[in-house]
Amino acid sequence: MRPRRPALVTLAAVAAPLLGGCGVPGTGVIGAGAPATAAVYPYPPTGMVLFLRSADGQAMPVVRFAEDAPDVPGPGDSPGVSTQQTVAELFAGPLEEERAAGLTDGLPDFPFEGIPLVERHPSGGVEVRLPIDLGDLDALGRRQVVCTIAFTEDAEGRTRVWLRGIETAFGPVVCDLAAGGG
Repeated sequence: MRPRRPALVTLAAVAAPLLGGCGVPGTGVIGAGAPATAAVYPYPPTGMVLFLRSADGQAMPVVRFAEDAPDVPGPGDSPGVSTQQTVAELFAGPLEEERAAGLTDGLPDFPFEGIPLVERHPSGGVEVRLPIDLGDLDALGRRQVVCTIAFTEDAEGRTRVWLRGIETAFGPVVCDLAAGGG
């Protein structure tokens, strides 16, 4: 049988100009608004959501994973990363790759051996005692701390939070951000 290559080449040469543009004119770049956001739910249960500061001064959710969080709770444990551990991670500041992406924390350092203490509040939610003066936190700093705690306690971030520092207390406060940022 004889090869049909010349017929295929001719057909491709004729069809290309006909199908190439289909009569649709080109357009310039069209502005479509802000970038899309997505809800952030870390999995496995060793994941935690921390709210750091973006370069434009917004609270930005960042997911990290802890090596030592229990996947399967033992007696007295709950699955996942504790609120105490998550708050300590937040105050430790951004990791190298997070800093390279322009994220900061804007939070004071904990004093040596300072740890957050976490208790259930009698009227619901959680109370976190921090070894710092909360009066030193600006509004964005309080928002970062409250949202980090709220998303540690509840995947939807709806937990009411009481913050108690050395000299100042706030609460109840709720996180006004979605884990998708903003």
